[in-house]
Amino acid sequence: MSAIYLNEVRMIGNVGAEPVLRKTDGGLSVLNLGIATTYKTAKHERTDWHRVVLWGVLAEHAARNLRTGSCILVAGRLSNNKWTDEAGVERFSTEIVGDAMQIISGWKNERAQEEAGLSTAAPAKQTESFSDDTVPF
Repeated sequence: MSAIYLNEVRMIGNVGAEPVLRKTDGGLSVLNLGIATTYKTAKHERTDWHRVVLWGVLAEHAARNLRTGSCILVAGRLSNNKWTDEAGVERFSTEIVGDAMQIISGWKNERAQEEAGLSTAAPAKQTESFSDDTVPF
């Protein structure tokens, strides 16, 4: 009998800062994002910040089209990282490695729709993904 494993994340949130596209030494595009999600109850409101990393064509698409405050849906998997910092302290972090993204609202969608005379209430769908074969791990 084989075990069944699942590591899948889908999240809708707002981009926290202007995305900055970088390149690896091998020339692969990588984009790190902070995405905020807010949980509300009758008495409390809590915002959580999530680290997201996008690779390749998806990273390039996101860099061209996202701005601070853009609302996006990201789908991917959780990745846990462990390293030792300069002081010799072991550090841990968890990030979402995105393999698909859809812009729900944001700078490019809203601006293009306004210029076309369309309402921003129903933004155009923009989805782009890439295969696992292009991820370097």
